[in-house]
Parts: sequence; C-alpha cells; structure tokens
Amino acid sequence: MLIAIAALGFGWRSRSPVEQPFLQLSVDLGPDAVPGQRTTVIISRDGRRIVFPTRNGLATRALDQPTATLLPGTAGAVDPFFSPDGRSIGFFAENKLKTLALAGGSGDPL
Repeated sequence: MLIAIAALGFGWRSRSPVEQPFLQLSVDLGPDAVPGQRTTVIISRDGRRIVFPTRNGLATRALDQPTATLLPGTAGAVDPFFSPDGRSIGFFAENKLKTLALAGGSGDPL
C-alpha cells in the first residue's frame, strides 16, 4: 500500500504546468469607450473576451470579432469582473452588486 501511495504522489507531482506563450494585446475599444474608475478593461480567464465601460454601459467583445456589443441593463456600471466560469459578469450599479449572464440577461441584483 505504501508503494501505491508513493507512486500516486510521484505521478501527481510530476505533472508540470503547461507553458503558455507571452501574448501582447493591442485593442481599439472604439470611440464610446471610457476609462473606468478603477478598471478600464477586463479579460476573461480564457483570454477570448473583454468587457469594458462605455458612455452607455458595459460592452463586450470576443477578441476574434471586429465589433463590441453593448450589454443591456449596465448603464452606470463600474468595476466589472468575470465570474469564475466566465459565463457571466458582475458589476456595481445603483449602489448594488449585479450580475449579467453573457448569453443574455437583465443585470439582476444579487
């Protein structure tokens, strides 16, 4: 049994993290983008999507797409952040913490 535990521990420790290449990104957010109070742009964990503030609320853009989409129900939103699974964002608006599913939603308060 001790050998099995040692083998299991060795196998677990021998896995090294996957090397990711350094990526430099330059994105034009467009004329409606505005700098945030603390956050100007957030990048999803998988590096495929950004969310940023505009004059009319938050906008999102998949980095493989040329244009951004305004997220409904995000007027006055500040300090956006991605959920751990990347399927929704959280933000603050109207003195409330709100969430919005990126597949669609209404900016519901928590």
